[in-house]
Amino acid sequence: SQVGCVTGNLIYTNPGGSAAAQSGSLYWRFEEGLKRLEQRTGSVMGADGSLFCVRRSLHRAPPDHIIDDMYVSLMVLCQGFLVLQATDARGYEESVTSSREEFRRKIRIACQAFNVHRLIWPELRRLGGLDVYKYVSHKLIRWLGIYFLAGSGLAFIAALLLAGHAILVVLGLLALGAGFALGQVWGLKPFSQLVEILKAFVGTGIGVWRSLRGERFQTWSPAASIRQKAVTG
Repeated sequence: SQVGCVTGNLIYTNPGGSAAAQSGSLYWRFEEGLKRLEQRTGSVMGADGSLFCVRRSLHRAPPDHIIDDMYVSLMVLCQGFLVLQATDARGYEESVTSSREEFRRKIRIACQAFNVHRLIWPELRRLGGLDVYKYVSHKLIRWLGIYFLAGSGLAFIAALLLAGHAILVVLGLLALGAGFALGQVWGLKPFSQLVEILKAFVGTGIGVWRSLRGERFQTWSPAASIRQKAVTG
């Protein structure tokens, strides 16, 4: 009677399809692991849109421009009911294999998710301290991750320059540039996977910025690489 929402367990079926698919699958396994840890202390922080259910009496219809799975499941949590994960309820999906399409997808999802955050944060912050901690550490910090990384990187460079280690800064930047080229241009592992992870952070940061500018994504369609494979398959 205390459970208001149950989310399933999404499994990506093509983790080796490309560097973008590999990084996406790795991230999602980490995400599913976080949900299992969160459940040990109460609720998970939101449901996955591929497979979830809510009590009819607790359903709150989202605005047209708001991502529905996140809004609906978190509104259940705000009403004082548990959001749990059923690991034996499984959904299967293919990861996006195109790096460009995955980058655009990250922007769209982050913009939609941060729009949800801005809308329901006044209610979320009234939850218990543990739930607020889980939400901030799992969701909010992730969306702002690129800004934290950029800020810490600039601070580290400034510290090296002030300490008189300009040569280390130059060598470090050259090494980063070489690693990016090896991953982006030549597609060598593990550099290609690290590049895709970095691009995911950047895309998420752009999505947050676009949300703060008031932009909305009201339509969605599957990535072309997935649609094409579904048709040819």
